[in-house]
Amino acid sequence: PEEFDPERFAPEVAKQRDSVEYLPFGDGPRNCIGERFGQMQSRLGLAYLIRNFRFSTCSKTEIPIIYDTKSLAFVPKNIIYLKLE
Repeated sequence: PEEFDPERFAPEVAKQRDSVEYLPFGDGPRNCIGERFGQMQSRLGLAYLIRNFRFSTCSKTEIPIIYDTKSLAFVPKNIIYLKLE
């Protein structure tokens, strides 16, 4: 952590790393009390954006949007570029 090593973020290096090596809020019964506050702040920020702006796709977004069928979540294969009004 003392110096920047871009190889640290390579996919093949990440696969070798233990999955619980980075837990920003900890885990278990003594996890960080700020986790819930951080999640609430994120939700409030998202609600503010949705309430005060109108989102639409811009011309750089590929239509139709193709979703990744290998993902557990509903994730697009390509980047979705948004325009805020």
